[in-house]
Amino acid sequence: MADHFNTLDSAGTVETVEFTHQGSLASTFTSTAPWYPPYNCTITAVRASLGVAPSVQAVKVDVQKNGTSIYAVTTANRPSVATSAKTALGGAPDTTALTTTDYLTVSATQADTAGAADTLVVQVSYTRSA
Repeated sequence: MADHFNTLDSAGTVETVEFTHQGSLASTFTSTAPWYPPYNCTITAVRASLGVAPSVQAVKVDVQKNGTSIYAVTTANRPSVATSAKTALGGAPDTTALTTTDYLTVSATQADTAGAADTLVVQVSYTRSA
């Protein structure tokens, strides 16, 4: 999980930071590459996508703000890419507010034990706070 970058949508209001993990997802991992927001913002959505779908069990993803899950209360809202699927949109996070001193990291909390799942991209969408 060392790669991440920002993109701006055509409306100019929602931005996305992407975290990328190359290789097999046969085991869980925690990213050590933090992303710091360029300004105070609000998380609006989290999507997990795979280059190769899991074959045995879903790949579950978490996003942490300053080391604590943004889904700490409602863990069922974390993105979970089902077997034979390649993408999943997470439910509403419990924590959405970010300041410029906060940072995000990403982890896989459940892996595809068969090792088929490969190349994870986690997109965190956000809007600038007023």
